[in-house]
Amino acid sequence: MKTYIYCLLALVIFYACKKTDVTSPTDFDVTVNKNTYKVGDTVRFLLTGNPDYVYHYAGDSANRYENRNRTSLTGKVTMSFTSRLTQGSTDSTKQQNTLQVLISNNFVTPSAGYLIDSAAVVNSGSSIWTNITNRFFLPKTPSNASINSGVADITDYAKASEGKPVYIAFKYNDVSDPIQLQRFWYLTNITVDNTLPDGSKNNILFLINRSSNPLFSIVNIKNSDVRWGIGSSAAQVSIQGGTVAGTADNEDWLISRALNLSQVSPDNAIPVKTISDNAVSLVTKVYTKPGTYNVVFLASNQNVYSKAETMKQLTITVTP
Repeated sequence: MKTYIYCLLALVIFYACKKTDVTSPTDFDVTVNKNTYKVGDTVRFLLTGNPDYVYHYAGDSANRYENRNRTSLTGKVTMSFTSRLTQGSTDSTKQQNTLQVLISNNFVTPSAGYLIDSAAVVNSGSSIWTNITNRFFLPKTPSNASINSGVADITDYAKASEGKPVYIAFKYNDVSDPIQLQRFWYLTNITVDNTLPDGSKNNILFLINRSSNPLFSIVNIKNSDVRWGIGSSAAQVSIQGGTVAGTADNEDWLISRALNLSQVSPDNAIPVKTISDNAVSLVTKVYTKPGTYNVVFLASNQNVYSKAETMKQLTITVTP
């Protein structure tokens, strides 16, 4: 009886394993009528077989198989924003430098890397932060107009950081005046881009996972009645000094999360077919630039237990 039970159990395990096994799609293939085309031609990739899933890397910008796991590469790193200045003196020689843009790759934050407190800023020392305000255009007198800051090149900090986190800060500093209101700054469209040699652009601020932690920490040094405010978009911030003359001196910081200025998005494959789709026999592509392209198709059969994959690779040359 025991022998029978053992044999039955072995058979169940054997057939269960066979059920979960997946074989690679050996009948899958990709061909082209020729390997050389001109810019603007339609390349027709002919597919055979019917695997569960098919994904495609066209080999052009942002879609290269070789870059599927790449997360860091230093290109040209730039920063820009739009500013609006209201309140205060209309004399361009007064109340200047109330807004400063600072950068650091030596600032040490609490272990969490966000929610920075005032002690961390004060104890960091002035040598930790570099003032890069002069790389931007800022309004000098109050106006209702929004001013583009220009595009500042901060690649030098990306290269100098050597893998260390970089922090960007907006520092507000205004003094008490018996007559004048303190400045009101409103900043929008705050952007830090890493543009690679192929022209692909990576927005560093939006590559950060902000699902649970804020992009900026609001740090009050003087006068807790005045603080930075963050709008519905993390790229919209503002700070308003006192709404009456004689408001006490203010110093307030807005400090970014730790940034990797060389961060890039890995290249993603283009989905061609899923398990619920019918077989796909044709994929087309038009290349807009001359060059040699490494084209990759990944086909797989899979279930919840395992996956088996086949890769097909072609070289396409595009001439002017």
